[in-house]
Amino acid sequence: MSHILRETLFSTQSCYGSHVVCAHGLSTESARMKKTFIVLLVFVALATSSPASALDNTWISNPSLAYIHLTGTGLSGSGSSYSLSTQTLHPVMVYDGGVAQGGKFAQVSFFDFSGTVSLELESGTNGVSSTACDHQTLGGNAHTCFFRMDDQGKATFNMTLANTSIDSHFKFLVLAGPNISQSSAAQVNFVRPIETIAPVTLSTRGMSGGAGVVQFRVLSAGVPASGINVALSVTGVGENLSSATAVSNSRGLIVVYLSNFSARPGSAVITAIVIGGSSSAQARIVWSQVNFVRGSSQLPNTGTVSGLHVFTAAGIIGLGAGFLTLTRALHKRH
Repeated sequence: MSHILRETLFSTQSCYGSHVVCAHGLSTESARMKKTFIVLLVFVALATSSPASALDNTWISNPSLAYIHLTGTGLSGSGSSYSLSTQTLHPVMVYDGGVAQGGKFAQVSFFDFSGTVSLELESGTNGVSSTACDHQTLGGNAHTCFFRMDDQGKATFNMTLANTSIDSHFKFLVLAGPNISQSSAAQVNFVRPIETIAPVTLSTRGMSGGAGVVQFRVLSAGVPASGINVALSVTGVGENLSSATAVSNSRGLIVVYLSNFSARPGSAVITAIVIGGSSSAQARIVWSQVNFVRGSSQLPNTGTVSGLHVFTAAGIIGLGAGFLTLTRALHKRH
């Protein structure tokens, strides 16, 4: 680049266009054009030979793991070491550098993936922001997140993990801009879920010819845990289980239904297992036979249409009364 500038600065051997008055070989207009060209060359030389940080001082300085951490259920650790449950699929990364870093840029890089785990970082729709990632072209949305802190020096972005296993891990570190100043690396390992599951009631009654219901509660360190995946199975008398898997709600509850439309007598045992964990539980449904009797809860008035057995309006009211009587009877038996 220096020899180009030298040749441009000291070349004065020709005049341009139709200009006939030359000073040291250049017309006034040509000299002005060459001066502009020289300025541009100098700018390009500086931009290509100097680190970008010389032109942009809005990056963070002294990147450190002390400013960044992961949050989420089934997650523990800080600094350079984290343990995530294999069920922790949506952790959140939080950066808090304080007001001094307000409005500055930073980047987090993820690398050294092992096992089957994969990562997707939430993309933003408005370019670089404090709430999502602006991905670098080569890194894609799985290995790098470029973001800008808000006025308070804070930023958060969502992560989605898949195919986690106890044999998986990955690392991340914080970068401080084009000069590649970086923090030390943190490692994220995966462990079996520690949540426990238990039946709300060991045994319930279901209406033979209808359906029964059981509930399980998932706890983490004695506190109801939401978002925990559970596998369900059934043995005994029953037909259709409401689902083969379920996710605990905000109260840590799993609600399971089982049908017995064929009205077979007996009972069913439903087993619930925390996926990837070691905790399991069982609950029983005992099927109760229902016999309507004539009276206030008599079998509803019926009629036939094209050979089909149907209820009349009066019959529907009677059926409602029958179910109410049944509910009260079952309650007394408990």
